[in-house]
Amino acid sequence: MKDKPLRELVPEMMMSSKVLVLYLVPAFLYCLYNNLSFINLSSYDPTTYYLLLQLRVVVTVFCSCFAGVYNEYLLKDVGSKVHLMVQNVFMYIDSIACNLALLVLSGEVSRLSELSQSITIISDPKIIAVMVNNALCGIITSFFLKNLNSILKTFAAALELVFTAILCFIIFDIKIDMFTVISIAIVSYATFLYSQNPVINATNDKQLDEDNQHNHIQYSLLNDNKTDDKNESIV
Repeated sequence: MKDKPLRELVPEMMMSSKVLVLYLVPAFLYCLYNNLSFINLSSYDPTTYYLLLQLRVVVTVFCSCFAGVYNEYLLKDVGSKVHLMVQNVFMYIDSIACNLALLVLSGEVSRLSELSQSITIISDPKIIAVMVNNALCGIITSFFLKNLNSILKTFAAALELVFTAILCFIIFDIKIDMFTVISIAIVSYATFLYSQNPVINATNDKQLDEDNQHNHIQYSLLNDNKTDDKNESIV
């Protein structure tokens, strides 16, 4: 937030408290999604997991992954006046609250008392790398949704399949069989087909009107200044 001092964060959060509350919806959905991701990764190898994950593309065609679309709506409409990084802060605050709520509902809140063990786990460089990577992914996703759309984001994520399969072969020695190759080829071809006729973002009419009005005022002021200069030169 180089264009906004850190000391302005709290006042801006107070002014945009409505947006903070609205972010509870995508934060809860992403909370469920992330917890299920860890459960699935413990049952499947990464390549199979990401291949199965692409089934969401079918759902995306109809509802565009409600959490992503709702988040996109907040970024482009309700929260369009709020700084993007402040909205990321809202998302992470709400996500922490939702994860704590899940711990309470699952009866595992006692695990919070195991602070020494948690600190030992968090201090592991591999765990830190995963946390930093996921945080960066979340921030990049917000830029993606702000400037593009959730459907395009899903197809962009499909491109990681090839790299995931190769890295799994190198790191975990997970063989790349013919079924994996065919699956990746199908997803890659779907991405290619989408690139031929992608979804185009609809321009926010309200923002467009404001921009046009602002440009009109600037144009009028410029003409007035030119007229004044011309009159002065004549005198």
